[in-house]
Amino acid sequence: MPREWAILEHTDEVLPLLDLVGGYSVVARLLAQRGVRDVASARAFLDPAHYAPSSPFSLPGMQAAVDLVRAAVARGEKIRIWGDFDADGQTAAAVLYEALRAMGAEVDCRLPQRRDGHGLPIRAIEEAVSDGVVLLLTCDTGIGENEAIERGIALGLKIIVTDHHDLPDVLAPAHVVVNPKMLASNHPLRELAGVGVAYMVARALLEEGKGAVTGQSAVTGKSAVHGESAAILESLLDLVAVGLVADMSVQVGEVRYLIQRGLSVLRRAARPGLRALMMVAGDDPAVADESTIGYHLGPRLNAAGRLADATWGLRLLLTRDEQEALELAEYLESLNRDRQARTEALSAEVDALLR
Repeated sequence: MPREWAILEHTDEVLPLLDLVGGYSVVARLLAQRGVRDVASARAFLDPAHYAPSSPFSLPGMQAAVDLVRAAVARGEKIRIWGDFDADGQTAAAVLYEALRAMGAEVDCRLPQRRDGHGLPIRAIEEAVSDGVVLLLTCDTGIGENEAIERGIALGLKIIVTDHHDLPDVLAPAHVVVNPKMLASNHPLRELAGVGVAYMVARALLEEGKGAVTGQSAVTGKSAVHGESAAILESLLDLVAVGLVADMSVQVGEVRYLIQRGLSVLRRAARPGLRALMMVAGDDPAVADESTIGYHLGPRLNAAGRLADATWGLRLLLTRDEQEALELAEYLESLNRDRQARTEALSAEVDALLR
């Protein structure tokens, strides 16, 4: 439908912003229309260096979750991460895995199969117990999986749910639940997707001054303490940006800030898997932006979970081997081409039916 665009008239409320945006009145008006009306807020909106990030401990349950994880790591107990098969679930699992490995944890990851559907099946609980898992940590799922969680607790599992989906009428009976939907509607962490919540857990575990456990980093191969913790957290931001954009998170507050920072990390292309995936998609990492994620990286990661096994995507994100990264990226590229062909065929069928 044709539309008539109307730019609001210049008002006095944009005057303080004009100097900040180089005198461009349209930019100042657009900021004001988005509720960004003072210089400090506008500077933080435009430049992540001026944004004051929230404490991960703003999330209800975070301290209890951290205490459980640290106790498990200190005792050498086996931890399992359970994610989801979409891009958000894959990146969230990768973030938690690298953070826990940096602490020296004995940890592995599992993702559901498409046939399982989203969520935490009882099968996953029973397999975890059979494999000697003591602590199960979910990401991007679990908030409404009451039956499976009850089964896990009955079998002696400790369960932490980290999720971002809407709260059910009856909250999952896990030992700890961390979900930004428990926050006020205007809280800067409220719109985090699963990978954003996972990153907040990583921050709470690794940041200096929070009693982070030292260990061997899977990312740098060095001790994860003090400055190394900051380097590890920085290295995770490309995953965070990919998951947030692919999951179409509302880009306000912490979401916008993390995407801005994550895009900077993505452009450096330090992660072999994402570098290889950009290469097969024909992208130049140096100019990667949110469209690169939304139209190229996200669909290829999602194709793994939709047509094959999301574990291939997780392996791509975690590998440090250049050859393996390229082989996995080419496999995801073939799956994505298959997905595109199926979509086109179905669209043509629907179009014929409509005609």
